[in-house]
Amino acid sequence: MKTRITREGTIHYLECIDCGEPKTTRFQRQKERCKPCGSKKRFEHLQDKEEGLRECKVCEETKPSTNEFFHYKNKKTGRLDRTCKVCDNNRKNKWKYFLILSLLLVLVQR
Repeated sequence: MKTRITREGTIHYLECIDCGEPKTTRFQRQKERCKPCGSKKRFEHLQDKEEGLRECKVCEETKPSTNEFFHYKNKKTGRLDRTCKVCDNNRKNKWKYFLILSLLLVLVQR
């Protein structure tokens, strides 16, 4: 992989990491991958799964893509969220815990 570091310390990638295609413009050199390789990399986690399965982005477990395991992202379109219900509830409980602690600290300081 050919790279160049500018005086400001910015890394310029002279070719794509995956396919080795040379980059021509300055804007392209600021990114590691060319446009086709970048879109492949972005969607590869969706392509590897079997039909009807979905991977949680937090715990990375593969579960059936039903509303039993995932919340709806949008009820009209029927799309499911990328975070499973268990991880989502854990996040919400942690947030509530920190919120209660911060309120208690404020009350104690008064």
